[in-house]
Amino acid sequence: MIRRIVIDACCLIDLHKVQLHAVTLELPYQFLVPAIVRRSELLNLTDLEWRYLQSAGFATVELSLDQTRESFALRTEHAALSLADCACLVAARHHENSLLLTADKRLRQVAEAEGRRVHGVLWTIDRLYAAGLCGAARLADAMERRIDDPEVFLPHQEVNQRLRQFLDASGPQ
Repeated sequence: MIRRIVIDACCLIDLHKVQLHAVTLELPYQFLVPAIVRRSELLNLTDLEWRYLQSAGFATVELSLDQTRESFALRTEHAALSLADCACLVAARHHENSLLLTADKRLRQVAEAEGRRVHGVLWTIDRLYAAGLCGAARLADAMERRIDDPEVFLPHQEVNQRLRQFLDASGPQ
């Protein structure tokens, strides 16, 4: 069974910053991004990068009119969420066997409260390592760049734990 992952802008940005967005597509999942997220100016991905991601299996999904209404209703109910966040949650609701990949704490809380399976960037990094798609040295480098980024809000204890794990696995530098 193919598991679908609806990914939000925050995760895409974080994975792009550490150059793991393309290799993530090698994981055995179908990655979906709502069109509103795809068009977000925050992503800062070039058309060429998007074409590559799409050719590698990244799918942009358009919400139906009813799903768009559902997104607006969710936005009204949860004012702290952006419309793009709401679109991600609605897309996850309407795609069978899906989970939500988000770096947004508020979106995670709302999704988990309704029983939705939710993961973040660290889960993705763990999957890349377990699948052998990225070596320890590359992931250690990604963790080090995350620590220094003031716009990345990950649990420092978990980042440091993975950094130590990857540095130990990659051997002496």
